[in-house]
Amino acid sequence: MNADIYECEDGDDQWVRTDIAHDTASSLGLTGFALGQTHIDKAWWKWAIVSVHMASATALVGYLTASDSTGALDTKSTKKWRLWHDHPHPRPDPPERRLADFRELLKRALSGACGSGEPVDLSDLEVGLHRLNAVRNGFNHFDDHGWSIYVPYVVPLVRDAVNLVQRIETHGWAFRSDAEAVRVAADQADRTLAELVP
Repeated sequence: MNADIYECEDGDDQWVRTDIAHDTASSLGLTGFALGQTHIDKAWWKWAIVSVHMASATALVGYLTASDSTGALDTKSTKKWRLWHDHPHPRPDPPERRLADFRELLKRALSGACGSGEPVDLSDLEVGLHRLNAVRNGFNHFDDHGWSIYVPYVVPLVRDAVNLVQRIETHGWAFRSDAEAVRVAADQADRTLAELVP
């Protein structure tokens, strides 16, 4: 599980190129690491929450994206992208692609949308994932007084996010490039959480 690093044509810059599976697995790797650090410094809970939220959002993107590449885009981008794709146009550059926000991605997945195959039932995770999103948003917008969380409140939210990734991995579509890396990272994050809070 490594991101590809390659040099640009001019040789001066380096870029990191990744995909849905690798990004999800590396986010879950950070989740496991952060959880493991919480016994040293409780502030690591923030990074466990931020990284597991990123893993679940990335998993939803992979799960919802179909061959037309629009399943995870926001409504405006989807319309522009389909119009550009379906009609001859003088401009060869495609329109900007903006992803839908987490709440919309989850709403679509819960409504039965998926990129390919039969949808996965995620309904039992809905409340926890919405709560996780709210907690994560609090970290993005906290004031100069800092932040606080109640660990027994966030543990099931982290579990729900890991469970979401595991279900999407089992579905097979989202992580077709490297499902094994996602499976290993999700299982490790799950084990680390279980060791902390049985």
